[in-house]
Amino acid sequence: MFDRIMIAYDGSPESESALLTGLELASELQSSTTLVTILEPLPGYVSIAGSVAPDLPVEIRQQRRDRLQNLQQRAQKKAADKDIALQTELLEGPEDTG
Repeated sequence: MFDRIMIAYDGSPESESALLTGLELASELQSSTTLVTILEPLPGYVSIAGSVAPDLPVEIRQQRRDRLQNLQQRAQKKAADKDIALQTELLEGPEDTG
């Protein structure tokens, strides 16, 4: 029925539920499954703080990236426990496009 499944994931309780449901569906249908996480732009005030501490925006962005990659790795482990190969994508940009 479904050859490919995409799961939006940010670690929230709702996305955890979507992950588990998506993995169950993928297992039943033998579908390829991709987990997508969005690295959103930093709020504007961070650039203001960056004028005082120039490395701050880079550090905050890296911390966010590390946290999201950690979430993706945990999701991959959950998938592997169900014998599902889960591809991950970390995309940069605003979460809401329209």
